[in-house]
Amino acid sequence: MPLGPQSARHRLQEVVSQVRAKTFPYVRRPRRPIPWRLYTRAQTRELPEMLALIRTAVDLYTSGRSEPSPEPRPRGGRPAIPLPDRLKALLAQSYLGLPNRPTEGEVEAFRAVLGVGCLFGYKTVERSYGDPAIERALYALLEIANRPVQGLETGFTADGTGAPVTVGQHYRSARARQEEKEREAGLLPQGERPWVYNVGTVGLRYGLIAGWVSWTDRRVGEVSEFPELARQTKELHPEWSRFYGDGSYSARWVVGLLDRMGVQAWILPRRNVTLKSLGEPAWPRSLLGLVRDPQGWLAEYHQRSRSEATWWSLEARNPGKIRKRIASRRETEALLRAVVRNLRRLCYLRWLERDPRFTTLTSLAN
Repeated sequence: MPLGPQSARHRLQEVVSQVRAKTFPYVRRPRRPIPWRLYTRAQTRELPEMLALIRTAVDLYTSGRSEPSPEPRPRGGRPAIPLPDRLKALLAQSYLGLPNRPTEGEVEAFRAVLGVGCLFGYKTVERSYGDPAIERALYALLEIANRPVQGLETGFTADGTGAPVTVGQHYRSARARQEEKEREAGLLPQGERPWVYNVGTVGLRYGLIAGWVSWTDRRVGEVSEFPELARQTKELHPEWSRFYGDGSYSARWVVGLLDRMGVQAWILPRRNVTLKSLGEPAWPRSLLGLVRDPQGWLAEYHQRSRSEATWWSLEARNPGKIRKRIASRRETEALLRAVVRNLRRLCYLRWLERDPRFTTLTSLAN
């Protein structure tokens, strides 16, 4: 028997309250087997394959563009260090979690496997973080890392986090100290020290980051960066059709934006939610499943935990603080970690999916 508007609203608010209070009677899903043997093989091969993949990705990026020749310096001096060499050094530095000075020796030690043409000092590494060409190259590498799964990834989830700039900062603890209404509204945690705020979209099937935005202004919220995030994701994956987000994205304009892009949304609303469209017809459509079939809707929705697992893996692999002091360079350092995480994920997919094309950066859909 179909529910009336009032009954549907009460039912919806009841289910949302149970989910947020962690009292909803979930039906347990069967656990998928974990291929530990393949994970072990991927771990033992990670370092050599990762360094080789950094070289492959950067060479693929530079082969598709012509780097302008540097203008002669009026007072002489040595020639500029090529962009590919600096880019390889930054990626290897982020992967190994090294400061600038040890990176100078790291470039010399891994010069052959990285394909670095000339050696340079740590000050060159430091200045590279402020080079706009490096930032453009990193976003291009995000696209290159997604090439193997283009045409195969249709579901994405988004979430945000904060990277600390001091050892004493911990984003999860700062989130836990927030009031619940602030967390549901998507407000970022405050503190004496600034954070480098990051938000990204992660594919559900292969776990690659498709969209990424970093900023340091604490007045800018996570949801306000969503249009740029959605644009990046749609450009890389035109077949994107499903989105999963937490309560931070529970806004009618977000659901409307996704609907106009041809994407269906699974977003957990707030406790006082209503089914009124208020100008966005996609809003009630996105929530009717939570009223009619809560178990099925929530089984889909909780795939959003894939983005949280991505943040955990990124922070566990590189738990160090953001070392740069200038805001723009901090954002570049955070973007570097996202690119490195994608390349490292490809090294694992090469073994977990038993397909070497992941590390040759060619499309699997062809």
